[in-house]
Amino acid sequence: MIDYAAKNEQILDEWYAASQRNEEDKEKAFVYDGLLRRGDIYYEDKIWKRESAKESESWNNSFPRIMLITKDYNDKDKHEPGDKIDLRDETLRQNDTGEDDVRTSPLPFHRNMMYHVFGIGKYKDGHCTNWGKLDPDKCRRYYERCPLVRINVKKQAGGGKVPDSTIRKYIERYKRYLNQQILLFDADIIVCYGRVIFNYVIQEFFPDIEISEEDPWVYFSSEKQKVIINSYHPSVRHTTITDEQFYTRPITEFEQMMHNQPEFAAKYLNHRR
Repeated sequence: MIDYAAKNEQILDEWYAASQRNEEDKEKAFVYDGLLRRGDIYYEDKIWKRESAKESESWNNSFPRIMLITKDYNDKDKHEPGDKIDLRDETLRQNDTGEDDVRTSPLPFHRNMMYHVFGIGKYKDGHCTNWGKLDPDKCRRYYERCPLVRINVKKQAGGGKVPDSTIRKYIERYKRYLNQQILLFDADIIVCYGRVIFNYVIQEFFPDIEISEEDPWVYFSSEKQKVIINSYHPSVRHTTITDEQFYTRPITEFEQMMHNQPEFAAKYLNHRR
């Protein structure tokens, strides 16, 4: 069995070392991401943290293996240059609460991602959970326990916004390591949060997929038996799309895709999540 956690750590260590040789990037904090931890959750220094617990084994035996790819980390705490931030503790619990008052994060960024993970992961008998039946706490608990990979294409911590031109620059600058990280986890379903990320993933890994002028949310690679979802950024403004549309549009297309790909859909029967 592949030790995904150890190999990912090696990739990130090499990536970090390369970033420290870059005059621009050594002045920024660096985010370690990948396979989220699935051990005990504990509360320390007003922050939720996690222990490790057989993540590689769980990922190896899981289906579908879901990967979420976002742009970068919003560093609200303003870490020092060269600091290492660990995203793998992510729980989507609201900080500054405590073990006696566990609350699900109200941030749209978190809510939209966990709804997608819940909808895709709990697909059954041709359907995903309807929007009206989504419960934030239930979705958060599912997000906390299912094997899941979270990757930022730009590991240098940033602010609330980052232009696509900057994302393209960082993808190109560190493509060697980013490609290694994505290939390592070999996900069954890749959710790309942003068109620049989607375009990179398709061009780099799925030459059999032709991007349609109809601009669908969901693509399927027959050659590699993978699903790629082209989504807005999880914090997209409501003037662009409502919360309900953010969930229902890709989920509806996902259901249609599963109907058209019975062999892929059948794999869910042997891997109930």
